[in-house]
Amino acid sequence: MSDFAAEGDLQRYLAWLVSRAYAEIHETRERQRVRPWRWFLVDFPSAFRRQIRAFQFAVVLTIAGAAFGGFAIQHDPEAKNVLMPFEGAENDTGPEGCSRARGSGRQLSGNKDRFSAQLITHNTQVAFTTLAAGNHIRTRDVDCFVYNGVILGAVSLDYHSVGETNRGGYSFGSSARSD
Repeated sequence: MSDFAAEGDLQRYLAWLVSRAYAEIHETRERQRVRPWRWFLVDFPSAFRRQIRAFQFAVVLTIAGAAFGGFAIQHDPEAKNVLMPFEGAENDTGPEGCSRARGSGRQLSGNKDRFSAQLITHNTQVAFTTLAAGNHIRTRDVDCFVYNGVILGAVSLDYHSVGETNRGGYSFGSSARSD
């Protein structure tokens, strides 16, 4: 005798699931060939155009976050430690600190691979978290876009305020380098 009333329903469901899996594995229909160029030139642009409103919304959220991050750093320099909780962000990045760091030329010596791995790991985690949460919790996506914008704005304004945007002869809007 069965202790569960739903055992028959469960067995039917499992049998249906196994038969469906068997049919998928052993189907005889010819599969469509994957054509990367068609996907790249036709399918992806078409899907992007269908979702353009979502993309525009994401861009607006990121720009709003960047404006807030820049505003916060400009009006409260102490907010830098809160908005940019990165290793080394607390260092002196004023004009004197930048000239000292540039003079030594060794501020990232031996740490570039570690820093690169840290960035890749963090960005991968954010991408997967946003992807997973986007299917269930829409507010998590909004949080990710705004927070990334805040960090982008804070870091951009911080670099701009110490003169790092023209370093190396590059300037915004110009691709020519003057040495």
